[in-house]
Amino acid sequence: MIPLALALGSSLAWGLADFLGGLKTRSLALPTVLLLSQAVGLVISGVAVVLAGEPVASASGTLAWAALSGVLDLAGLWALYRGLSRGSMSVVAPLAATAAIIPAVYGLAIGEQPSALALSGVGLAVVGVALAGRSQDPGDERTLARGVGLALIAALCFGLGFVAVDTASEGSIVWTLLANRVGSVIVLLIAWRVDTWAGDFTADGDDGAYVSRVAVRAFLPGSGTGDYAAVLAIGVLDLVAVGLFALASTQGLVSVVAALGSLYPLATVVLARLLLRERMTTAQLAGVSVALVGVLAISAA
Repeated sequence: MIPLALALGSSLAWGLADFLGGLKTRSLALPTVLLLSQAVGLVISGVAVVLAGEPVASASGTLAWAALSGVLDLAGLWALYRGLSRGSMSVVAPLAATAAIIPAVYGLAIGEQPSALALSGVGLAVVGVALAGRSQDPGDERTLARGVGLALIAALCFGLGFVAVDTASEGSIVWTLLANRVGSVIVLLIAWRVDTWAGDFTADGDDGAYVSRVAVRAFLPGSGTGDYAAVLAIGVLDLVAVGLFALASTQGLVSVVAALGSLYPLATVVLARLLLRERMTTAQLAGVSVALVGVLAISAA
């Protein structure tokens, strides 16, 4: 039960982080949200490594996997936050949770043997989030709601990231967290020089030192202390989620742990419904219910 509780804890933390991330990317530049949130995670994970006192040799063989997981997480967050800011959170977030399919297939490939009940729960969870991804507008000719394409990209990246974290965490949890954040921050520091990203940091996209870009952005209209406090909270929650998932994957089957960790959209959907008054169709409500039944099946297995 401990691995299942840890996995559910990671899904809750991810759900809260994604709600805040989708909300803040409606008022702040996406690269700014990503960089600040990842940077705070880098600082915290660095402190954790120092306090733990574990030698780097304990994780030297898995650091590359951890760094790769950071890059994949970053790509997934970019797609997810962009999708959440453009479409309905109640639609985009659940579809991103189909990431659970990838580690489930991976687990079977490496010889894991989850019970029939657990496999049924995984299937129900995936079906549930797929139902929640249908378009909300009955008159909309599109089968999928706005932002679903980005949600599917996020699902692919997160699913591969789950596998990379599982591999890396066999070495050291704290070093996995640090390498994860080092990988994502390095990519962000490189990306800000690319023309397609540079314009997002400031209103006019001028050249200049990276620090000045963030400083200018911090004082632009529409942003304030509350916005950046929320971004820092995103960084903390995301790091906690990765840590809980990494720990859970060392104690349980990655196929089952990833399925539970992928239920983070439930928290995002509930918050969007309560705080943003987003409406949900009957199919979407059914999808959430089916996903919850899947969780119960996995937990009982």
